[in-house]
Amino acid sequence: MNDLLYLVYGQNKIYYQQGYFSILTALRFLGESKSTRVCVFTENPDYFSDLPIVAEKLTDDQIKLWQGKAQYNHRLKNVAMKFWMDKYKNKTILVDTDTWYKKNPELLFQRVSPGFSLMFQFEKYIQQALPTLCERIVENNIVSQNGNILDIAKDGQLWNSGVVGLSYDDRHLLDEALYVLDQVYDITKEYVTEQLAIGEVLSRNTKLSGCDDILAHYYGAEINFINDKVGIYLNLVEKLSISQKINALVDFHFVRYRKKIIKLFLIKIHSKRQGFSKDVMRALQGIELYLLDESNLYDISDQKNWLRNSYTNLASVSNSEINCFELKGKKYLVTAIKKLVDSNKLSQADKTRWLEICQRFY
Repeated sequence: MNDLLYLVYGQNKIYYQQGYFSILTALRFLGESKSTRVCVFTENPDYFSDLPIVAEKLTDDQIKLWQGKAQYNHRLKNVAMKFWMDKYKNKTILVDTDTWYKKNPELLFQRVSPGFSLMFQFEKYIQQALPTLCERIVENNIVSQNGNILDIAKDGQLWNSGVVGLSYDDRHLLDEALYVLDQVYDITKEYVTEQLAIGEVLSRNTKLSGCDDILAHYYGAEINFINDKVGIYLNLVEKLSISQKINALVDFHFVRYRKKIIKLFLIKIHSKRQGFSKDVMRALQGIELYLLDESNLYDISDQKNWLRNSYTNLASVSNSEINCFELKGKKYLVTAIKKLVDSNKLSQADKTRWLEICQRFY
């Protein structure tokens, strides 16, 4: 049996919506598969109770214990996967919730066998991606369980851990990855230590491959906008049967702005420099994404939702907050709004409303 495993915990509803949506896209291909089961290890199994999957309870005690003494959030992924594989002894692929499938998930398992492992995609060599971390690692020897020094700073590989797949024969490599993870995190407190450790161990001990051709993994600047799309979709289909929810996916616009996402990232950087709140940053990103979509690749309702959110976020900025903005920051906001108003995508009434918002930042 193959286990397609999700780990969902915390109080943020978004993670549950992401997971539910990703599972629906998996079931669209799997149907009533006899070889692959979808599994969720979660604090709230009831959220997934209407899905034809295996949902098991993740306890608070397990979360606290598995996050370790440093309470590193992503350490939980490694230990939860170990626990699951020890319990069921199946070939297992752990998938992040912020994903959807472009092809049948069973194709993932064809890339996993003894000595062959899977992650989402290769990103960079660690030396290129995390030079400061490498400097700190050089000062402290990182060793394997058998005592060999790992020259991570020289030739270590950074793989995205949105997917991690192993056969049960290679389950012991999760122990090795955890051993490396704890050493690196103790030294650096680096957020991506989990994917650094598992990628390093799998690339050195197995033939490691990616799978970005089989599923999409959204993150970074675009994640808020895709979360909006997913939330809207789930609200629309809430009262439908599972088969109807899956059939309704035909109307979901599986579109991403990978080529233009750099513009949203630059807005994030500029917003931080100007001291803008997350709401203001999201408003600016929403305006930019709305204007970028000249061909209406995103659904019109998605566009209107982002623009409505942008308007609400800017309208709710207090006068005291505006007074804290530097002149350069105000000009940046005014320029963005005027660019929107000068486009041909707004009605005259909407242009008037946005000009009123613009006046607040003069």
